[in-house]
Amino acid sequence: MIRSTLFLFMLFAPVILIAGCGKANSALSGQVTIDGQPLRKGFVSLDPEGGRGVTAGGEVRDGFYRIPNLKPGRYRLHISGEPVGTAGKTQAEVMAMPEEELQALTKNPIPAQVAGNDQMVEVTGGDQKHDVNLGSAAPQK
Repeated sequence: MIRSTLFLFMLFAPVILIAGCGKANSALSGQVTIDGQPLRKGFVSLDPEGGRGVTAGGEVRDGFYRIPNLKPGRYRLHISGEPVGTAGKTQAEVMAMPEEELQALTKNPIPAQVAGNDQMVEVTGGDQKHDVNLGSAAPQK
């Protein structure tokens, strides 16, 4: 009896374990605009609700993004833009810049409190489209 029970357990344990694992077969894609204009370069991040699970993300290029291999669930979607940066400037030019100018070139071009950012998104399965329309900065409280 013990031997047959052990045999059945060994036979079905892998099936039970595999069935319990969530599949990451969903994708989220869409367009990102800020004040009606496509975001040239940036990044979309998806943080699982409650902090449980894997954070995912993808690059925004010319206003479009795609994040493959997502598990179904609720995520907080956050958009960040690529700073203008200091490319093309010499180290001496960067070192000679006033602090305010340097900060302006290296900060996220999307305001922290912009309307439409940090929204909850439900990923249900398959390929989903979700456009993000960022508005003007919300008033500071």
